[in-house]
Amino acid sequence: MSPHFSASSTQKSYQFSHLTFPLSTAMQLSEQTQISTQQSHRQHMSAVDKATAEIERFREILHQIDELELEFDRIRRIQEIVSNFKTRVATLERRLGR
Repeated sequence: MSPHFSASSTQKSYQFSHLTFPLSTAMQLSEQTQISTQQSHRQHMSAVDKATAEIERFREILHQIDELELEFDRIRRIQEIVSNFKTRVATLERRLGR
């Protein structure tokens, strides 16, 4: 082997390594970016799932509040009916007492 061939080969090997290093670094950065993106996506999906569950729970609470309001309306109506009956009974007692 000639010394010129060996030096030329070493130089070309160095140049090749010098050219491939940025590609290797870029591939590593790309892989790290992909992993980070996947982790962020999982975290965001988890947050979305939690928010969706909380929204559903809140809707259920609102539904229960609506049902309670209907029950309170019924109770008020019953109170009005009882009050009217008491007034009628008092009126009848006065008439019968005379």
